[in-house]
Amino acid sequence: MSMVSTVLKNLVSRPATLRYPSVPAKIPDSERGRIVYDMKKCIFCGLCERRCPTNAIKMDKGNKRQMVSRAKCIACGVCVESCPTDAISMRPEYSSPATSPEIHVYDAKLTTHQFTVLSLPTFERAKPEGPEVRAQVQPEPTTPKPPPEEVKRLGLDSLARDVMTKKVLTLFEDDSVRKAVQIMVTSQIDGLPIVDINMKVLGIVTGKDIARDAGRGKEGVLTFLFPRNGKRSDRVQEDRLRKTMDKPVYEIMTSPAITATEDTPLRDIVSLMDKHRFNRVPVVDVNGRVCGIITRADILRVIALSGVC
Repeated sequence: MSMVSTVLKNLVSRPATLRYPSVPAKIPDSERGRIVYDMKKCIFCGLCERRCPTNAIKMDKGNKRQMVSRAKCIACGVCVESCPTDAISMRPEYSSPATSPEIHVYDAKLTTHQFTVLSLPTFERAKPEGPEVRAQVQPEPTTPKPPPEEVKRLGLDSLARDVMTKKVLTLFEDDSVRKAVQIMVTSQIDGLPIVDINMKVLGIVTGKDIARDAGRGKEGVLTFLFPRNGKRSDRVQEDRLRKTMDKPVYEIMTSPAITATEDTPLRDIVSLMDKHRFNRVPVVDVNGRVCGIITRADILRVIALSGVC
């Protein structure tokens, strides 16, 4: 009898749960959704593409188009913070489910925040390979490919444009030190050029600069952030580190920055590094805007390929 009364009660009462998407879900204010573009504000400066940590954004300046891969986007908000014209925003809404990877394409011809969806081929699972299959398929012998001709010609007399890393992670002068540390740890680098709105280099911030400002110049910033053997710093040291993290990078960066042009020979850049004890030198174009960077790792790679002793 109790079950019958429960059934009758449920027939006339409201459901305990909401059926999504027929009933829109209430999304919290702090929820990260998906990024959207306002193409009327976009000036195609390329900062969002260069700063995306997962390479989820691709820019087509010729067709005035932005493409965002849903599979790669982690909704970190770096592109939203770096956009100088506020053309990118994070909309707190859920994307509709999809059975294959999608690319959201924002076109200047569309209205504000409209996009088209380009579906990629669905993921394919690897088929189990039994002993019979392995016996039939014999791996083909592989021969090492000779290095390209342009790599063979690299040497200490090469120009900076032939050696530099063209994709440069940068920061604005008013970005926080905390953001610099996050990018350094995520990208496994130890220095970032600081630029203005026109991408002209103002200085460089390194892990040594951060550790020095926090009072731990001898240990290094990573040892200070992640102490060995679980040892924690005292309250005074933690307060000083917290203040350093909240500072804008222009307060602790090394300035003015020593740069090189695209036509600077690698031999001269090596001399600059030895003279000033730098580990990296930004490369600028004819307009003074950063277009690449050369590190000691790039120089060692050239020496190894060219056979210079």
